[in-house]
Amino acid sequence: MNNNLPRITEKERENLADLFKAMGEKSRIKILEVLIDGDSCVKEISELTGLSQSLVSHHMNILKNARVVLQKRRGKNVYYELEDEHVRNLYLQGRDHILHLE
Repeated sequence: MNNNLPRITEKERENLADLFKAMGEKSRIKILEVLIDGDSCVKEISELTGLSQSLVSHHMNILKNARVVLQKRRGKNVYYELEDEHVRNLYLQGRDHILHLE
């Protein structure tokens, strides 16, 4: 196999593995499904996913630390959104891949 993609460093491999670990949990996938459509607060995410607010907060910390989501304050509320288009594309490509396999 001869691809022309540049090799990544060991640290970059570790970061990539951490990214996939952060995204690779069913409850976090539910959260990403909500955030695909735009920003949301913990209460809204909780209502839309059926997860408790404390569990959503826990998962949001993991996603935030992995730089999958951004946190923004509006008044008293904290809103979360996808970090960037790369995260959106990762989710959409993964979804398209598993739908293609079925």
